[in-house]
Amino acid sequence: MDTLNMILEEKKAGFTAEKTEVWKNGVMMTGYKLNDGSKVSIVVYASIEDEEDLADYLIATYQQKKKTAPNEGDIENIYNKEYILKNVRPRLTDIKNVETLRGLGVVIRPYPDLGFVAYFAVSIGEMDANGSFASFQVMTSMLDALGISESELFTAATNNLAGIRSIRTYKEFIAERMPEMAEFIGDCDMWIVSNTDGFYGAAEVLDEDTLKYVEGTVRNDVPFCSVALLPSSVHEFLAVPFYEASDLQGLLGMVQSINANEEVISPLDILCNQVYILESGIMQAVDVDKLYKIA
Repeated sequence: MDTLNMILEEKKAGFTAEKTEVWKNGVMMTGYKLNDGSKVSIVVYASIEDEEDLADYLIATYQQKKKTAPNEGDIENIYNKEYILKNVRPRLTDIKNVETLRGLGVVIRPYPDLGFVAYFAVSIGEMDANGSFASFQVMTSMLDALGISESELFTAATNNLAGIRSIRTYKEFIAERMPEMAEFIGDCDMWIVSNTDGFYGAAEVLDEDTLKYVEGTVRNDVPFCSVALLPSSVHEFLAVPFYEASDLQGLLGMVQSINANEEVISPLDILCNQVYILESGIMQAVDVDKLYKIA
């Protein structure tokens, strides 16, 4: 790192780099925290061995990200109890990540075969033509400093789901994302469960009203069926009808094969290799071991 920082100084980068390992959506990534003296640090993920090339990459990325990073004033304004409880949202992660995230100081609690993380976002739309935002996981140190209990935090995060639910058929989803393909998509008994901005929308399943709505919608269109929820990614669930327990084997196989293909989904976006049943508004994880014993 001394050599890298010497190169950065020679290039008048305006910052020093600190190598760090970052746990991001269940994947341990090598990152570089760029320290320029401000309270808001930019982290760049890179795996470049040549330090000259790495320095050039960090400088270029820093200059680009600095244009859209929330300023110190924004951070100071949101670092208070009222703002966090009003804007915090839930994010889901695989249950296997719970203990690791706890060890890193992230506030997290188990949910059926998943982990429930709280985060809040800072809009940077005024500085970014794409209207993006930066998100921050809530840490235990933050709760202690602001006098917020975990129960209070998670209740607020779940309540904040109200009004941002987005339930669309697969055909409606394609029409929105790829309108030129919509006419080639026939009727398909599949619904996309997410939120209005599509960011960490899988957490919508934490809302009881959403689960009841999804179950009612599927059963209304496909009479006498049962309803399965498939974790498409951290951003959405898929709701699909099924009739026999053996049908769940095929659905589980589909989830696992998609998650194993990085050309289809990034490891950062994978939620879990699991299938869930939605019954009477309650979401339950399928016991995978018993599932494979079904004749």
